[in-house]
Amino acid sequence: MASSQAPRPDAPGAALPVRDKAAVVLALALVFIWSLPGTIALRMLLLLAALALVLPSLGRADWRGIGAGAKGPLLWLALLSAWLVFQALAISPESAWALSELRGQWLNALIALALGLALGWRSAAAPGGASRLATGIALALAALALIAAGQSLAHGLSRGELLRDDVPFTGGRLEMSFLLNLLFAFVLADLAGRATGRGRLLAMPAWAVGAILVLACLVHYLAGARNGILVSAVLALLALGYLVHARRERL
Repeated sequence: MASSQAPRPDAPGAALPVRDKAAVVLALALVFIWSLPGTIALRMLLLLAALALVLPSLGRADWRGIGAGAKGPLLWLALLSAWLVFQALAISPESAWALSELRGQWLNALIALALGLALGWRSAAAPGGASRLATGIALALAALALIAAGQSLAHGLSRGELLRDDVPFTGGRLEMSFLLNLLFAFVLADLAGRATGRGRLLAMPAWAVGAILVLACLVHYLAGARNGILVSAVLALLALGYLVHARRERL
């Protein structure tokens, strides 16, 4: 007789428990506010709260399976972190200031990485969870781009010309350029997967992905960060190279 027992929350194929869903919501809010000025305390609150919610699930994780593909990059990251600490202590003429910078910037990034790895593992265990997580991140980034475009349009309606070469919403055009390139990476990965028949990354119709791509290009034009535009061009060339390689494999 088949068992009617419900699957464990951490079993493959099981839906995400409420605690993990709450962690995802907090993480997406963190993605949205991370580059906004004056939100340092809120960033740390969201980051630590999301990590606290997902930590209990990590105790049941099969670390051998999780770390198999990430072992090399994580080892290099650990070596780089150790080198930065060594520089701050032994080489920097102002060790206290250098350690303070590492604590305020590098440590936060490492904690965010830990949260991302944990949420990626938990989302991958649920049907369609990884795609929904990627979609949520892309939509959070697209919302930032849409607000920046609206800010430029509002400036144009009130002063007769679009706001160019500045994005006050994120504190500057360089911050927005960084966010746009993250958005470009998600969109191009999705489009490449669709074009090669290997599946979509984002859980949305193709027209919506295309609209996000147009929005990102528009905000790139308005922000006017040349280095950011060059990075997006490189990403586009990499995606094109992937498509050519995939087509040659089929021939």
